[in-house]
Amino acid sequence: MKRMAWLRLDIPLMSEIDLLPVDMLKEQLKEADQRFPTLTLAMPMAKAGRDSLGNPTRLKHNLQDIERFAEEKNFNLPKNFLEPLQGLLDNYDFWQHQRHGLGIVLNEDSLVVGGLPYEPDEYWAFDRTMRILPFLPLFEQALDAYVLLLAKGHVALYRLHNEQFEKVDVPGMPTSLSEAMKFRENIDNLQVRSQSPTPQVDDPKFYGPGGDEEHQERKIKEFFDRVDAAVCKKINSSNLPLILACLPEHHGRYEKANRYAHLAKSFVDGNPDAKKPAQLAEEAREILRQMRKERLDQIGQQINQEIARGGRGEQDPQQLALDAHFGRVEVCVVDPHFRQNAEIDPEENHVKLLNGEVKAEATDLADYIARETIRNSGHVIAADPHDIPGTRPFAGLLRY
Repeated sequence: MKRMAWLRLDIPLMSEIDLLPVDMLKEQLKEADQRFPTLTLAMPMAKAGRDSLGNPTRLKHNLQDIERFAEEKNFNLPKNFLEPLQGLLDNYDFWQHQRHGLGIVLNEDSLVVGGLPYEPDEYWAFDRTMRILPFLPLFEQALDAYVLLLAKGHVALYRLHNEQFEKVDVPGMPTSLSEAMKFRENIDNLQVRSQSPTPQVDDPKFYGPGGDEEHQERKIKEFFDRVDAAVCKKINSSNLPLILACLPEHHGRYEKANRYAHLAKSFVDGNPDAKKPAQLAEEAREILRQMRKERLDQIGQQINQEIARGGRGEQDPQQLALDAHFGRVEVCVVDPHFRQNAEIDPEENHVKLLNGEVKAEATDLADYIARETIRNSGHVIAADPHDIPGTRPFAGLLRY
């Protein structure tokens, strides 16, 4: 039996465990019908203090519940199927370097273990393939963005990705506002001096308002144009938002120069030089949370309009499952806490809901819709029930 672990469990960990890799999860999605059983497990982690000592106990209890469930439902698990996870229980180093959550995908051929940058609900399930519901935030990229710091002391681009906030090298980008703004400040100061009762016109530092100010405005505009050109060249292939961190006057100047299609309307207000990276990252995340809420509202309105006119909106879960399988779903909003087992055979146009039944050949309806939507390059947004259009736990916007 060949086992491949994303996380190296045989070497000491010097920092937090690696995040569960989205690219590897996408590869798992391509294998649309793996053989049963595949176990998907997610659980919240305590990162520090006495509470962190309970992390291995939490996994142990989950494994005990899994074994009891498999026995009750007559699932014939392969011999020693859970052994790789039981081996984690006594791995002290592993439990000392946790993130907010832990994600695991296990079948007979492979083991994938990684950290989650958020606290998931306690979750485990058997299926013929990986369950995607506990990992939806990784696919949604709701907290991913670029952050451009425009400070007098320095100009820099950062990549915000989940818990990480890392500087990005941008060839050709000016690195400081100070030179561009220095003469601007001199002019402003001189204008104030020129309005004093007795200006000293023979002072070699006094030039007064006029052509010099216009020249400096051109220099400042050129500066922001150069920053924008370098940033666009670096990130134009991305669809991620670009959030500015700067003073209001710099935000206005950059907006005029900007040619990037995904510049956020809101910005991190204030002098970036006076803020620590962690503060900048958290203020940017708050902007992203608000952007996500606005996007969810817009999608909800669009779905409701399409349903009202008999267009591309869909809320029937059985039909939505078929639409997702055949690549017709552009965006799907789903309640990740909704549970409904179903027998699904898209080739026969068959979706049967199972009320209270648990079968090895059954799958979770919400998970199936989300998985098939993502597998066919659609987008899935996890939402609370009151944020989903209509009265169903699903709502989709179809491509056609």
